Amino acid sequence: MRNHNILALQLAGLDLWRAVMLSLGVFLHASQTNHWSEWVIVITRQFRMEAFFTISGMLTVLSFHTKDPSVWIKNRIIQLGVPLIVTMLFLNKISEALFAYAKGEGFIYTIKLKSLPILHSWFLASLLIINLAFYAAQTLNIKLFISKRVLNNIRQVPKALMAGAVLLFLLILSQVIPVGSFITKAVLDGKISGLDNIFFRAMALNSIIVGSYTVYYSAFFALGIFIIKHKKIINYLRYFVTHFAILLIILCSLYIVAAVISPQFILANSDNPFSWERIFASLSRIVFAPIVCGFIIASAVSINHVPNVLRIMSKAGYTIYVVHMFIISLLYALWKAVGLPGVAPYLIVCFAALGISTLIHYFFVARFSLPALLLNGRYASSKALKIK
Repeated sequence: MRNHNILALQLAGLDLWRAVMLSLGVFLHASQTNHWSEWVIVITRQFRMEAFFTISGMLTVLSFHTKDPSVWIKNRIIQLGVPLIVTMLFLNKISEALFAYAKGEGFIYTIKLKSLPILHSWFLASLLIINLAFYAAQTLNIKLFISKRVLNNIRQVPKALMAGAVLLFLLILSQVIPVGSFITKAVLDGKISGLDNIFFRAMALNSIIVGSYTVYYSAFFALGIFIIKHKKIINYLRYFVTHFAILLIILCSLYIVAAVISPQFILANSDNPFSWERIFASLSRIVFAPIVCGFIIASAVSINHVPNVLRIMSKAGYTIYVVHMFIISLLYALWKAVGLPGVAPYLIVCFAALGISTLIHYFFVARFSLPALLLNGRYASSKALKIK
């Protein structure tokens, strides 16, 4: 019973941190250009989705073994696929038009565009693809973690050669998203022929975005699987965080200071994915992210009690991320329509979006089957309303 309670707390902690990473997306997507809120992007994009996919990898392994595999994959397809379709066909389309209106552009023109904007819902597509790959690997009995024999063989490799191989892998992996962004810009600028049709161009852009993100974040998903399969790593992470927490805080602070002093190396505004600024920014991110992920995971599995307020946010995390972009765009459009003073509405919009999204979850998604299916890919249950 004690082990069961410990496991339940660890799952609650991981689920809570996953919801926190999703909720941080509200502050990221509400940020404005040429505004101090741009630094929210700079800081959170260094670790947010990396931590999310690492935790997802851990929770995926734990959930996979609690159900029949065929039932598990069916549920995952519905849970991820239905909200993806809803957001792309409806919510994202309206959000794109509302953002255009807030910027003084044409609302009706944007609505009429034959495009399927993926916006923030790329993570649903990427997670769905990764889950399908995980299911296929499990069905075909493909090992997704490194055995002890392989680990012993790796230890025999000269340290210099191993360090070089790891650095090369990180360098290649870190360039996946910049290369995808470079190709995306080429498509937008019309440099790639055969994509004059708006619909086909939108589908090509979505495919490039989802493809590059899936390749990059699948490495962190695999990291989560590796951690949960080798549970000693969690103990190592706990020890490291316990004894070197101050050092971690200092390193993170120095990283932020460096970003402020030399933003060109962190912002990486260069269009060339192989520029020194881009390479430095990508490498620093892929080194910085696992450190923060380790800190988050160690904190998650060490949680002894989850307060009710945090449990509420944890349960509503998925809904918050699915609907927040629409809420943000609506709030900014209303801000412009009413003609409120130009005092930066950023924080007001962020907390209002969080509050409204949470209310949508508890008054609609958690109570009625149709909203639960469309926004969460599952049916409403009375259990969703009980916060213990």
